[in-house]
This record gives sequence, C-alpha cells and structure tokens, in this order.
Amino acid sequence: MHEDERRRIIAQKLFDLANLEAGVVVFGELAGRNGVRSELVMLGLTIFALLYGIGYFLITKENL
Repeated sequence: MHEDERRRIIAQKLFDLANLEAGVVVFGELAGRNGVRSELVMLGLTIFALLYGIGYFLITKENL
C-alpha cells in the first residue's frame, strides 16, 4: 500500500470518528435528564476539532 493512500485512509477514519464523537455528545446530552452541561459540550467540540484538524493535516500533507 502506498504511503499517500494509507495517510488518506487514516484521515478519512479520523473524520468518521469525529462525526461519531459529535453524535454521541449531542444525543447523550439531549437524552440526559439533568440538562445540557456546557463543559461536556465544549470538551466534545474540542475533541471534534482536534480529530478533524489531524485528519485535514494528513490529507493536505499528501499534497505537499
């Protein structure tokens, strides 16, 4: 397997993981009985941005 292809696959999986994580945070908070906790939402957004950022870096690195 070529390194660029491997990097693209890993980046795509990071995007998928970020989307799953966002869904878990959103549905977990909406299904919770104690209301929305802003700290948990901010943590979820941070993890989402981190995963997407790493994936984007891997995708653009193959174009360098």
